[in-house]
Amino acid sequence: MKCTICHEEVILIPSAAARAKNTGEIFSALHQGVCLDIVYDGKPKTVEVHAYGLSSKDQSPVMRVFQVAGESSRPLPSWAMLKVSSITSLNLSATDSFAPRPGYKMGDSHMSTIFKEVAL
Repeated sequence: MKCTICHEEVILIPSAAARAKNTGEIFSALHQGVCLDIVYDGKPKTVEVHAYGLSSKDQSPVMRVFQVAGESSRPLPSWAMLKVSSITSLNLSATDSFAPRPGYKMGDSHMSTIFKEVAL
């Protein structure tokens, strides 16, 4: 699959078509500089994607995000590592992303493989 913006080859995580769509949307959000509107564990969130890859812990697909709106157990805005498998809805947002946020370091140590991350 290719990114609709830059036409780079997108690495697909083995799984269903929904995951392929999510991967494309994640890459598009990074390229277009927009947030993602997601439903994560049943809670709506608006997030700025900073990195997308595989968790060092269990090799599952994850995103390092900066949550700017929506439901959260922590005060917003805040950093989070989200499992892609826990996302039930994912769409490009009309909200601009201000990534990279202060404090972001490239090469997220909680990811064994990084498919794409925001440029500093």
